[in-house]
Amino acid sequence: MEIKIYNTSVNACLGTTVSIGMAGNKHYIIASGRGELFAALEGETDENSKYCLLSHENAKVLRKYFPYCAPQTTDFHRGIIALGDRLGLATPYHAQIVTGFELTPFFALHSPKETALTGRTFRNAVDDATFGAFCAKFTRPWGAEGVNLYTIEDVEAAVEAGCGILTLECGGEFEDIDFAVEVYERFCQDSENHILFSVSMTGNRTITDPAVHDETARKLTERGVKLFSFTPCLFESFQVFGANEENANMFEKRLFEHVQIAAANNYRIGIESIGYKYSILPSISRAAGGHFLARMHGASWLCGACAIAKNDPKFFRELVRTAAEITKNKEDLELNIYSVPDEELAATLDIPEIREVLHFAFGTLLRRRDEKGVVMFRDRIYESLAMYENDYGNGLISTIGRHVASLDTATG
Repeated sequence: MEIKIYNTSVNACLGTTVSIGMAGNKHYIIASGRGELFAALEGETDENSKYCLLSHENAKVLRKYFPYCAPQTTDFHRGIIALGDRLGLATPYHAQIVTGFELTPFFALHSPKETALTGRTFRNAVDDATFGAFCAKFTRPWGAEGVNLYTIEDVEAAVEAGCGILTLECGGEFEDIDFAVEVYERFCQDSENHILFSVSMTGNRTITDPAVHDETARKLTERGVKLFSFTPCLFESFQVFGANEENANMFEKRLFEHVQIAAANNYRIGIESIGYKYSILPSISRAAGGHFLARMHGASWLCGACAIAKNDPKFFRELVRTAAEITKNKEDLELNIYSVPDEELAATLDIPEIREVLHFAFGTLLRRRDEKGVVMFRDRIYESLAMYENDYGNGLISTIGRHVASLDTATG
């Protein structure tokens, strides 16, 4: 089997050399040597090596023998950027990006909604981040956050997977402060794993009044809850938030009011969905300093779409056309993607409407089946990004790197 080895991944422990490589558009752990680590990895053995799938059991082995592959909940003294990776392929590049900066990364950012949309579980998200951290040999602390948690079942799934930061969404069972206190006392208060507790008010897209933020935090504190972060809703429809000076100024004013409350109570301010919102990043720096948790949910997938546009225009147009049908934006977007030449197609991702339909339709695209019940896009997307890996990686480094560089000035 001809395998491309990722050189950054090569590491050794207890007489076994371990690396990650790709063969036939599929990734493997490759182990050679002998001893308990070699024996612990599950895979097929030939004369010299063992070839192992990127399975949950093998992720646990890597976390045991290479602790930097496991998410942490301590030493978060810097600004934090949570990097959503909807496909599970981007972490090696995320690691490469943040290595030159002071920000602390959360490589796993997952929610029950993502599970419903994509079929990827909390366990998948944390395991993929483990493989990515190992591949990049990223030895600094990194985190795994479960977000938009509404029920005890949501929380249990996140904790079982290894998420060290639990972010409860205000709504569902959390309409009652008692539920938040129950989650904190059960999973965080005396946790041997030092699980951190956060609150978000972004689920119903109603702008959070600072007085509501202050009252909620006060009630939780009075009940003995120690907050790690609080995420207010700052815009009704953040995904379509325009990049202009007026909106940026409004964002900074609202953010500063909430930052003051968070600072007075010694927790971080959370900011939701910063992807492609370049105009607001300096506002985060000015208002929050290094005491923020900024989240990006869909930008890495859009970098993948850009790589497909550069290399397979026909497939990209098919993706956009189907996404437009799903989101009922068919006519306007078809004019955009069919009126430009192939070599300029990737630039259509600079159009907010194109990004939005691909973002919102992502989960449905992965699940889409033809009239015979055959999955239409999932395997083709993964195969494409394996084939166009260099373009995908370069796109991540450029796009995500721009966000990280702007936010890094906030770490102070």
